[in-house]
Amino acid sequence: MDKKEKEIILGAILIFVITIFMLSFGITGHSVKSGVTTIELDPTMVSSNDELQITIQPGKDGIPNTLSFYRLGDNGYTYVGQSDSLCDSVKCMNPTTYYYIIPENYEPGDYYVQVFDYYSEDYIRTKFLVS
Repeated sequence: MDKKEKEIILGAILIFVITIFMLSFGITGHSVKSGVTTIELDPTMVSSNDELQITIQPGKDGIPNTLSFYRLGDNGYTYVGQSDSLCDSVKCMNPTTYYYIIPENYEPGDYYVQVFDYYSEDYIRTKFLVS
C-alpha cells in the first residue's frame, strides 16, 4: 500500500470517528436527552429559612412548569406547597435551577419535591430532610 492509499484510509477512519462522535449530539450541539426527568437537591438536609437548590433536567417529553412539595407522614404524602413557574410555557423542556426557601412552618421530617414526567407518565420524587 502506497502513502496516498494510507492517507485516504486514515482520512476515512477519522471522518467515521468524528461522525460517530457528532451523532451523539443533537442539531443544536446539546447532548441527547435521556428519557426520564431527574431532580437533584443541594443540600438534602435543611432547616427553616434555608435555601434549597433544586436542579431539574427534564426528560425528552418535558415537565409541567411547577414543582409540588409534600411531607411524608404516618398517613402518606401531604401536599405542603408549590413552586413558582419554572419556565415561560406550560411545558418545560430545558434544564433549570429553582431556589426554594424552606418555610418556617415546616415541621422536622421527610419532605419530597415532585414533578410529573411526561415521558414516563409518572411522578419523579426526590427526598429532603427538614431538621
